[in-house]
Amino acid sequence: MFPDRFPGKSTPIYDVRVGHKGKPRACVTVTLSADWDGHDLRDENVGAIEHFAAWRQQHGVPMTHFVCPSYFSNGQNVAQNANQIRRGMIPGDEVAIHVHGWRSLLQQAGVLQVASFWSGSPVNNYQTPAYANAWADIGHDNPITHYTRQEITQIINRSRALLQGAGFNVSSSFRSGAWVAHRELLRGVRNAGCILDASGVPPAMTEPLNGLFTAMALNPHPLALWANNITPNSQPHVLNPIGVNLRELPCHYSLADYNTQQGIEGRMQWALGQIQHAQLDQTVYLHFGFHPETAVTLRLYQPNQPAGTVLANIPMNHLAKLEGALQTWRASGAIWGQLQFVTVEDAVQIFVP
Repeated sequence: MFPDRFPGKSTPIYDVRVGHKGKPRACVTVTLSADWDGHDLRDENVGAIEHFAAWRQQHGVPMTHFVCPSYFSNGQNVAQNANQIRRGMIPGDEVAIHVHGWRSLLQQAGVLQVASFWSGSPVNNYQTPAYANAWADIGHDNPITHYTRQEITQIINRSRALLQGAGFNVSSSFRSGAWVAHRELLRGVRNAGCILDASGVPPAMTEPLNGLFTAMALNPHPLALWANNITPNSQPHVLNPIGVNLRELPCHYSLADYNTQQGIEGRMQWALGQIQHAQLDQTVYLHFGFHPETAVTLRLYQPNQPAGTVLANIPMNHLAKLEGALQTWRASGAIWGQLQFVTVEDAVQIFVP
């Protein structure tokens, strides 16, 4: 079991070594993240994220953007797509690598895409995807656990180059698409120069995907690594026990897509309870996040059709849940004064430097 608790402590709190601004205090260290999955960059969603960015800048709240380089791997609209993503950023934000198995990205990395898609059907053995992205690419639903350690390293290296080519300063943080992972994948990530993984999730958050991956008879199971090792209370730790020299900052059961505003606020109440009797130099870690493609409305596109052929528009409004929780905390001076917002790469320096 990966740690829910700091060694020698009776509660899951960690010593704060760096990262505080001003006098150290018992606090909740919070990271926010956006998983830019590569579907599209429509103004409806990006505008909502831009509005959220203005609020974050007003209140000094940084965020980590896990960006899938499939926005740039087809070579079209690179500058335009980069500018759309930047609309959701403020000074101090982090840009990190996020990988789904999009065909154009794998081709750029010199890797042959395996014909296996979790949105497919048992009839065709999941070999045909049910949807594409706005640029007629397929592979959002292609788990990257299909690929070898060397192929993962190639994909990560090419991902970094594509993001840098679009003008982003890329950190050494990584999150896999759909949180999939096994030892060889994580070793490939480490070989590509990443020092931090943020893919670990508790089983409750991945229940639908667990069933799909089981039906697909994927071996090793893409989520088995986390199933017995990550809980909603897990704290940052080193993955050395499984033979990988990576820091793990868990994703928690806190992505707005899979929670309610009340659930998000409940997680904060748990964390505040943990530090109630903590010493002045101790903190507990929480993560909250969302997907830009589901900030307001998710749009899916027809595969094997001209780019932009719409399959479905699905109202989501997931970002509003996270915004609502943050505004509730900001309105309470007693809560807001106990929170420390940092990026994922800064959080690792606090918990597992």
